[in-house]
Amino acid sequence: MGIRRDNTSASSNWLVERAVSRPIALCMITSAIVVFGVVSLMRLPIELLPEIDRPTITVRTELQGAAPEEVEERVARRLEKALSVVSGLRRISSLSRIGTCDVILEFSWGQDLSEAIQDIREKLEQANLPDRAESPSILRYDPRLDPVLLFGLHGPADMGRLRVIAEEEVERRLETIPGVAAVRVRGGLEEEILVEVSEEKVRNRGLSIELISRRLAEENFDQASGLLEDGDVDYILRVRNEVVDSEEILSIPLIREGQSVVRLGDVAEVRRSFQEDRVITRIDGRPAVFVEVLKEGDANIISVSRSVRDRVFGTPEEQRAFHLWQARREGRSVSEESSSGFRFGSPENGRVRRPDFVASWLPAGTTIDLLADQADFIDGSIQDLKQTALLGGLLAMLVLYLFLGRLSTTLVVAIAIPTSIVVTFVPLYLTGTTLNIMSLGGLALGIGLLVDSSIVVLESIFRKQKETGDPYRGAVEGASEVAGAVTASTLPTVAVFFPSSALRDDVNDPEN
Repeated sequence: MGIRRDNTSASSNWLVERAVSRPIALCMITSAIVVFGVVSLMRLPIELLPEIDRPTITVRTELQGAAPEEVEERVARRLEKALSVVSGLRRISSLSRIGTCDVILEFSWGQDLSEAIQDIREKLEQANLPDRAESPSILRYDPRLDPVLLFGLHGPADMGRLRVIAEEEVERRLETIPGVAAVRVRGGLEEEILVEVSEEKVRNRGLSIELISRRLAEENFDQASGLLEDGDVDYILRVRNEVVDSEEILSIPLIREGQSVVRLGDVAEVRRSFQEDRVITRIDGRPAVFVEVLKEGDANIISVSRSVRDRVFGTPEEQRAFHLWQARREGRSVSEESSSGFRFGSPENGRVRRPDFVASWLPAGTTIDLLADQADFIDGSIQDLKQTALLGGLLAMLVLYLFLGRLSTTLVVAIAIPTSIVVTFVPLYLTGTTLNIMSLGGLALGIGLLVDSSIVVLESIFRKQKETGDPYRGAVEGASEVAGAVTASTLPTVAVFFPSSALRDDVNDPEN
């Protein structure tokens, strides 16, 4: 039985004929695309709003005790001049505060930040900074952004000890988590080494404070030494030397007098102390230390939050294992092996394995609390939007069944909608688009377009099937007849939102 076609619908007829005549191949192709869509959905980064900020690197430099005006004049302007020639740089700005300067570099989309960091380190070597300025540190995030998670550490220990616990037990363990850009510790008493110079001894030896300051800086350095390429991975090489031991500091040579060497210990004393407390941090009126976690720009905030929480408080299995470990340590009767698979003793040595998460290693009485987590708000907002879209789809199916009165038609649309939605996750993943309120809102809008188009196509198919009495011919002719009209009615909606695809290059750019 032949199927008549005209030239205007030849292309649509060909596509429909191929789809109808090869149902097995069509199902296999659709199934494969759906699998790709599900995998892409699992790997999509999740954000509350779309990322519209350019890739950013911050160079932070400290000039202790300097006023903001001095920081701007002696640090910020010199760094801006040295870093303004970094490759791929679109915009440079600085923020000067008391004793601190942040130079924020915004790069073009697609810029390799590893190469940019290497270029920045080379340019920093040429910056003529004051002698008392500390070595600039490079941060792969914008310090103006809020942290993803905020923890509070409190307990009976003094603030100096709490600060050490936060830096050595918490910060070091969290920095190794994939997706974590940096961990900042605020509050507490930060330890420092004081070098108290005797003016009389310096004068008698014919020395100067500038010489001592220069020799201390020479013994403590951190500089770039090149880039090591290993396949697809680039390693940034650095040469670092830090003198933190009091005896080593006292033995630093200053000048030579005849056959003897004048060392720092001959004119100064070294002692450990704490820096002045500039930030007051409290939880429920009690002194505490805050630990802030910042994520990398392209990291999934939900995954980062989950990983950080597991590292701090442990997974449910690790928590059960820790309670059993405590019971075994206290001599209480417990099973040799927990249901989670953690083994607490062995016939060979009887050793007890301790679960490894941050809270399990804190001293007695010291507590760490989760104070804020952006992922909770983001996850809640996205879940609400998902439920709204799902409810809207179900209501659309109900309305469709009530008006058409055909269960088969409703089922076809019910299958087409989730299939089409899942397929869209593939290009979202390939283009680096995050799953956010805007993209989910677009998918919700697409559900309405799908329902409208499906009703038009199915009604045309059923009408043609009644006229011809042939399901195959009715499907081909019915779909081909309205293909042009459905496309024409959908394209204006697409055209309205198409300009938004160019926002990524224009938004937040004062030059455009």
